[in-house]
Amino acid sequence: MTLPPEHEGSERNTVDSMSIGSEGAFAYWFDLGAALVQTGRGEAKAAFCAGKAIRAARSDLEWGRAKTLLGVAETKLGMFEDALASFNAVSKRFLNAMEVDRRILRVGALLEAGGVFSRTGRSIEAIGVYNELLACAARLPLPALQAGVAAALVEKGRALLILHRVEEALAAFEDVMTRFGSSLKADFQIRIAEALVNKGIALTKLRRDAVAESAFDEVMTRFDGAAAVMMREQIAIAMTQKADLLECAGDFAAAATALRVVVSRFGQDKAPEIQRAVAAALVRIGALMRNANHVLEEITAYDEVVSRFRASRDPALREQVAAALAAKGVALYRQNGFLDAIATCNQVIVDYERAVEPALAAWVRKARKLKEQALERLDAIPTPRSEDLRSLLLRRPGAENW
Repeated sequence: MTLPPEHEGSERNTVDSMSIGSEGAFAYWFDLGAALVQTGRGEAKAAFCAGKAIRAARSDLEWGRAKTLLGVAETKLGMFEDALASFNAVSKRFLNAMEVDRRILRVGALLEAGGVFSRTGRSIEAIGVYNELLACAARLPLPALQAGVAAALVEKGRALLILHRVEEALAAFEDVMTRFGSSLKADFQIRIAEALVNKGIALTKLRRDAVAESAFDEVMTRFDGAAAVMMREQIAIAMTQKADLLECAGDFAAAATALRVVVSRFGQDKAPEIQRAVAAALVRIGALMRNANHVLEEITAYDEVVSRFRASRDPALREQVAAALAAKGVALYRQNGFLDAIATCNQVIVDYERAVEPALAAWVRKARKLKEQALERLDAIPTPRSEDLRSLLLRRPGAENW
């Protein structure tokens, strides 16, 4: 068997000073690289291991697996052109292969290449790659290729949405439901959930709000109680999208109810992705209650964000806590609770004034500005008698320039 140029001399490859036999060298380097990629630690080391696995490969199948792993590591390192070259090499090598294992490798490489194009804002090229994948799978419609087909249809639909080709995107998501909607396999369940969420988004763009809301609700109905984090995350996204739809229709109470589903279902969830969704939902609930002039409920939502997540070191959660504290300060200011507003601003300043993240620094600046406005309001209040002070504090000024 003739192997690509990087294989030349691979039969003489000795895995440096390690005492690994030639038959075990590929498995050692490939498994180590795959583990590094999966854990998200040491992508550069993963790329090194993939290169070793490529040189140790004893067949085109092993070469294809290692080359794809190299592309994945390069993607994580931000080496996008190198990653595309790696995936393209695999795709070309197995262009006319009819064997299942080789077709699976080609479909996987095409799927990864499409992801790189999407990630770098090259949606048209991404769609082209996904179409190539779908054509490849159609020529040999084997069950082993169908998970890649489902993923490609979802990603193609997303790329079409970005290009505002909404009807075509909707057709892609509906194709997922037609082909795989009844499947109970885990590989298809996540794609069904993603297709439903994005179908709802497409329908919202087409102003078919009632059908869109049904799509979001179907995510909840189908997958409530799912164990996988990715599935729970899709439920949170669906309820957030439903809240967006309802808010645009002016139904703030119903929008808040949709977001409270996220809090009630996942409030005790320890997965970082889900905690972020809960915090974001609570901040949104506060904003919705502000729009509905329910000040007490607004402040309660912000307080819940702080009580749940103030001790977290997760950057996204820290930003949500800062946002909740700042919004609470504004709410108190608008109710003439100047002293309480100042105290809340001080919380933001003390907790985040040394933060290096731009978003946190921005919240600190806003907190300082609001604090200055509150102090000016207090200084402007005459204090001849306590009853006059109380009367002045109960007036309702606006929160200028916030």
